[in-house]
Formats: sequence, C-alpha cells, structure tokens
Amino acid sequence: MTMGVCIVTWKEARQEIKDNVGVGTDVNSKESRESNYRIVIFVLDNGYIIPKGRGRYMFVTWGMLKKCWEAMNKKQGEYDIKAFEDHYPEYPDCYVQTVHMIFKEAGLT
Repeated sequence: MTMGVCIVTWKEARQEIKDNVGVGTDVNSKESRESNYRIVIFVLDNGYIIPKGRGRYMFVTWGMLKKCWEAMNKKQGEYDIKAFEDHYPEYPDCYVQTVHMIFKEAGLT
C-alpha cells in the first residue's frame, strides 16, 4: 500500500501496522549506522516497546502513531517530522525516526 496513491482511514492504517510490525521487526533507521538497537521486543494493547540503547527503552503508543499518521495523511503520505516535534517536543529524535520506520515497515510511506 502506498499512501500517495491510496489514502486510507486510521482504522486501515492501524491494521496495516499491526499486520506488518510485530516482535522482531527491525525499525532502525536504514540511513544511520548508529541505529542498531531498535527491534520491537513487545507488542502491547496500547503500543510497542522498543530498545533505544543498552538498558533504555521507548514506548511508542497507538495515540502517538495516530497523531503522526493524521499529520502524514494531510500531506498525502509524506512523513512530517515537524508534526511529531510539535506534538511531542519532549521526545528525543530516536522517536521521530522510529515512528517513521514503523510507517515504512507497514507500507504507509
């Protein structure tokens, strides 16, 4: 599925994420060799737990994914880093990149 061609509802996007991102999915940024910890280790009812370093973890919630998807959907499939930063200014860059990679793995960008 390509967002630029077929704009889907959040319900459909969420299902694509669920179908394509699970335990063991590599959500490391493919452009960065520094990123090698980000493999989904838990899928919970309300999101994903993903390592961001030795002994450090990030929790990517469905609410976070929905807000970012809605912003991306307005740009017809183009991931909007600024939208993430506007909604979650306190989160480090690794969240921005991980959300983007979750969308990529789901075929949404």
